[in-house]
Amino acid sequence: MIISMTGFGRGDCKNKEMEVSVEVRSVNNRFWDVTLRAPKSLSAHEQAIKDVTRKYISRGRVGIYVSVKSVNPENLGIQLDHDLVRAYKNLLEDLKKTAGIDEPIRIEHLSQFSDIFTVEEAEEKSTETWQCTRKALESALESLNEMREKEGETLALDMKKRISKLNNYVEEIAIISKQHIPEEYEALKNRLSEILESPDIDSSRLETEIAILTDKLDVTEECVRFKSHTGMFADLMESKELVGRKLNFLLQEMNREVNTIGSKSNCAEISHRAVFMKEEIEKIREQVQNIE
Repeated sequence: MIISMTGFGRGDCKNKEMEVSVEVRSVNNRFWDVTLRAPKSLSAHEQAIKDVTRKYISRGRVGIYVSVKSVNPENLGIQLDHDLVRAYKNLLEDLKKTAGIDEPIRIEHLSQFSDIFTVEEAEEKSTETWQCTRKALESALESLNEMREKEGETLALDMKKRISKLNNYVEEIAIISKQHIPEEYEALKNRLSEILESPDIDSSRLETEIAILTDKLDVTEECVRFKSHTGMFADLMESKELVGRKLNFLLQEMNREVNTIGSKSNCAEISHRAVFMKEEIEKIREQVQNIE
């Protein structure tokens, strides 16, 4: 199954007490990596959020952003830490004396210290916040996966075209190679005959050595293996499994076969096609890097 690692999803949940909004963004990465930005009220549920996310996403870098708004502000449970306020006021008074400042201390000075405000959330409300967040998160992840699957379909179409082009190239190479071997055989035989003109040369042994050398120029075996790799690549794209890593491995094997074909052949037509094939493999590799 071809699923892109890039996507975006948003989910919302609303009840009588709160409105929760969750945004999820994912990009390609070799491993599974999740970053979470959420209110402190959800700090106890951070692992639960990651556990839910893993059910939908197995690989990639994922960013989760959670926003919680209270429908009834009077139920926020915000309290003032009176002892801390007095401590900050005394500290500012001491600072005034030390700095020789005569201006009075105002409320905006004290409000800069955010820890004077505390939020006490009842256990019942904390559970309710998590339940609403989970609904929004699952909705966002479902939306994200819809986008990733659509992107995956686009990637699959592009890769199928390129695999088809690679198969055409390798078939052409197999034909050209068969046609070129007799020419190589005769050319090699003539060159060696000129160099080794001697009554002591065993002509039958010479023919055998030439046959061995020309056989080494034959790329039929590499072409067969390459077609096997492209066939498996096509099968994996239709699989229901997540295949990103397997596809990447097959591309490495394809590239190895093309390198061997290019190094064995003395034919310009084959060498040119080997270069074109490496270009196509690289383009497919760029696509595969974004597949889960």
